[in-house]
Amino acid sequence: MEFRNLIVALAGKDEEIKLIVTAMQLTTRLEAQLIVLHVRHPGAGKPHMLMDAPDAAEEEELRGLIRKAGYPEQADTVPIRIVEGDTYHERIAEATGSADLMIVGHSRRNAFMDALVNSVDEKVTNVAQCPVMVVPRG
Repeated sequence: MEFRNLIVALAGKDEEIKLIVTAMQLTTRLEAQLIVLHVRHPGAGKPHMLMDAPDAAEEEELRGLIRKAGYPEQADTVPIRIVEGDTYHERIAEATGSADLMIVGHSRRNAFMDALVNSVDEKVTNVAQCPVMVVPRG
């Protein structure tokens, strides 16, 4: 299988620098195309009575992270898709239909949460239509 179309899913957080570097290095080595995907929660940026509002990353913030990771030229040219949805893994998995490889990050939660629910990256691997590479964050 050839890996020509890669997608990296970003939440827009500083802890994703390693994920960005990995995706950029892989894109270069494979001479592939890369698309950055961000899933925005419908309530992003809006206050909610019971919890903090989900972050609302904008395209320029994602490009800023790519620059911070050391890729200023790519930051200006890489396609960025921002889609809306409250089930992150499903929206990410939908994008895998046009990809040869999905690259996602993983950050460990506490043991209690791990016992209760799967992380987003685990959920993506269960429904993805292409291979998934999981990069530990940090």
